[in-house]
Amino acid sequence: MKQLYQIIILLSVVVCANAYLGLGRQVAYSPGFSLFALALSSLAIYLLAFCYPQFWNKKRFGSVLIVVLAVVMRLAFWQYPLSDDVNRYAWEGMVLSEGINPYITSPESVANQYRDDQIFTGINHKDVSTAYPPLSLLTFQTLSSLLYALNTFKWFAIICDSLTVIVLALLLKFSVKPYQHLIIYAFNPIVLLYIAGEGHIDCLNILCIAMALLCFSYKKQNSLTASAMMVFMGGAVMTKYLAVIFIPFMLTRKNIKFLPLVVLPLLLFIPFIEPGMFSGLMKFSSEMAYNDVVPKVLRSFLSGPVYSVAMLVVFAGGLMAIWLLYQKNHAQGCLFAYLVCLMCLPCVHGWYLLPLVLFSVLYQNRTALLFCVTIGAGFWVSNHQLIHGEWKEFWWVWCLTFIPVFIMGYIDIRSNRRHWHQLHKKITSLDIVIPVYNEALNIQSFIELVQISKQKLV
Repeated sequence: MKQLYQIIILLSVVVCANAYLGLGRQVAYSPGFSLFALALSSLAIYLLAFCYPQFWNKKRFGSVLIVVLAVVMRLAFWQYPLSDDVNRYAWEGMVLSEGINPYITSPESVANQYRDDQIFTGINHKDVSTAYPPLSLLTFQTLSSLLYALNTFKWFAIICDSLTVIVLALLLKFSVKPYQHLIIYAFNPIVLLYIAGEGHIDCLNILCIAMALLCFSYKKQNSLTASAMMVFMGGAVMTKYLAVIFIPFMLTRKNIKFLPLVVLPLLLFIPFIEPGMFSGLMKFSSEMAYNDVVPKVLRSFLSGPVYSVAMLVVFAGGLMAIWLLYQKNHAQGCLFAYLVCLMCLPCVHGWYLLPLVLFSVLYQNRTALLFCVTIGAGFWVSNHQLIHGEWKEFWWVWCLTFIPVFIMGYIDIRSNRRHWHQLHKKITSLDIVIPVYNEALNIQSFIELVQISKQKLV
């Protein structure tokens, strides 16, 4: 009974902290209280997921309870202000229906036609064409065709994310893992804030990855599930390009023959092919920097093509090292590979951590979980933009975000040293079992040889 009371208290803490984030004002208005609520909710989630295994194992309705509470929490973020990125989603979907190619048409170049459009007014970086993959653009077009309104994208995000929670519940069942680990994603304030709250298209990317993981983990893996996994991974890449780094970790001898199906979603590019169609992507990735780590270090003494080559070498080298070390554990490998990716990105916003939360359900890592808390330091940057209308990075926000992560990462590495890093005692004895048949007369000579070998080792 005492354990039940503790569970109820922790669930209440999670609900209240997340309700503060979702039902209150935008986090930018009160960054300190919002970060405290984020940290408090994350701590309670950690305790619920790991400290009461016996309670959850006895409650068969536990997974249903988690899913129901997860959906309710997402609905609680209905009134939360959408990200200004959603303005671009809606507008690009609308102009795509009118035959305009967003890859070569920036909002600014057609501003006269949409001057009275309130959604158009809220678009950021109007001078840059789209950087989104084609599946994202086609999703924008479908939703804008249904109803050209921002709330359409809010509903889509909530529905997508609720489906992701259900898929993860099935995934944990097929993987024979504790289903209470679903709490890590289902109640996570980062997920609630940036998907159900701000409505980022990452919700579709996360759903595709979760579906691919479900197909990968299905007990009776066959040609159908392997094909579906590859198609879903291709779909994930066509919503967010960075998902491509997960593909090598999901290949096995059985499913590698279906790898060509990954490129099937690439056919979605065909209607958009135009010279210079990736100019928006190149501009966003090369000219904009925020909350970065490795790029910040390299920029301090490199520039131009040398900087680009150095970044590519560090990024590719880091991913290769992770793949060589963790290719046998797909969830662990994907999580560490994405941590490397985040360290190498020129921009790291809060919603960029969503795949990290997803893979934390299957493989728990303290560094990743802590990162999902410290990223909330960026609330002060949003606060500065809200008050002064200027997006500005602060050195102390960067330190508050990354220094705890570096420290925890170092602790994790020290506590999980691989076998070739460990010191072994010198061999002082040797035991050998020699199976013999009709060799009784030769046993003595065998023993003498063994003793000579032992002396040489010593």
